[in-house]
Amino acid sequence: NQGTIKVGDKKPVGVTFRPTLSSAPEGIYAFYLRVESSNHPNVDIGLYASVTQSGIGNVLFKVSDIYTGTIDTNNNLVQGLANAKIWLQNEAVLTVEKTKYTDSLGEVFLTDLPAGTYKYKITANNHQEKTGRLWIKPGVTTAQDVFLDYTLVTVEWSVKEITIKDKYEITLTATYETNVPAPVVVATPSSLTLPEGMRAGDVFNGEFTLTNHGLVRADNVSFSLPPSDQFFRYEMLVGLPDSLAAKEDFVIPYRVTSLKTPELDRLGR
Repeated sequence: NQGTIKVGDKKPVGVTFRPTLSSAPEGIYAFYLRVESSNHPNVDIGLYASVTQSGIGNVLFKVSDIYTGTIDTNNNLVQGLANAKIWLQNEAVLTVEKTKYTDSLGEVFLTDLPAGTYKYKITANNHQEKTGRLWIKPGVTTAQDVFLDYTLVTVEWSVKEITIKDKYEITLTATYETNVPAPVVVATPSSLTLPEGMRAGDVFNGEFTLTNHGLVRADNVSFSLPPSDQFFRYEMLVGLPDSLAAKEDFVIPYRVTSLKTPELDRLGR
């Protein structure tokens, strides 16, 4: 019984959690503190206790990418990916989580972690996200090496609606990195539109150009045309090289043959 609390007054209430079992399972336990008064509706206040393992461990993340081990513009050796965001969370006790960014060496040292299994997520600008799991052991520093793939080519597309006809124009825009220590193979043009009104027997010829904008040779080069169907047959008129050297171009001529006149054209529409 806390007695009467006057307007504006505060009264501290101490709460102690003591598991009845000698070894309580890990997790988050929910309780309610009920406040009753003769002149106010009852109020339930949520209280949450997190139970973790008693052992404490650490983890050292080392994050690298394609630039790690190369020389930067200041003639210094790149030792890791800096400013990568690392998020770590205990899988059994979700309230135990930490977020930190890598230093100039691409490293992050997280300490005072309750023992148990954790999941992590690592993100960085222009890199693909990496997720994983690790085990924190009592009194041990876990070393976790992570390599983030660099996003070398990004393709964006937009649709332009033409109100005069029931017609849409789709535009693809490719953004790619150049002069990077990796193969960056891009096909131009990124898209094409077949001529309107193609009938059975009509043939359309064109070319694609493959360009390696990176500084490393591209091996196992492949290029796929759309699969042929009942209306069109797609053919590549030359074979592909096994590799494409840095800054090298290769022209791919192709042929599209109309196999069947669309039904709408036959009706004159």
